[in-house]
Amino acid sequence: MSIQVRSLRSLRHIVALGAVVALLTVLGSSPALGAEAKPFTAVKLCSGLLGTVPQTQTCLITESSTDLLLGGTVHYQDIVFSATAPGTTIDHLTSPVLFTAVDAAGSTATGQCTFFIAGINKGTGHCEYWTGTRRLREFHAAMAVGTLPPAHTFSLTGSYWFG
Repeated sequence: MSIQVRSLRSLRHIVALGAVVALLTVLGSSPALGAEAKPFTAVKLCSGLLGTVPQTQTCLITESSTDLLLGGTVHYQDIVFSATAPGTTIDHLTSPVLFTAVDAAGSTATGQCTFFIAGINKGTGHCEYWTGTRRLREFHAAMAVGTLPPAHTFSLTGSYWFG
């Protein structure tokens, strides 16, 4: 085999290897870019517990550092009151939540929140969202919840990402 033929074969292998490396780099970095967490703060004003069965509550996002949340509603769908330890006083509530954005598509996100109503953690909570629809498809968020004056007003501090 001539030197020219061997050189061309070697060059083809190098080009093919380079193409594979480039493709893996693009595929590997795209999800990472989409999953970049973005911080946010928000304030929600809630209706107070509604006398429904199951018990529900609706909150309006009145302030937000991101347009994604501003004006949206959070609906607590099935509030369950519990005690941290068996035989102790009820100290927290947990509920599946549905966030509805104000966009024309009617985008939603689902998750769960826990809020402490008694004990050492009183007035604090945590919410996580793990899926969504339309513009909130693949929406994820994790946030700390705190109380603010006046009654039924809460702070949200956390991060959100897609993917």
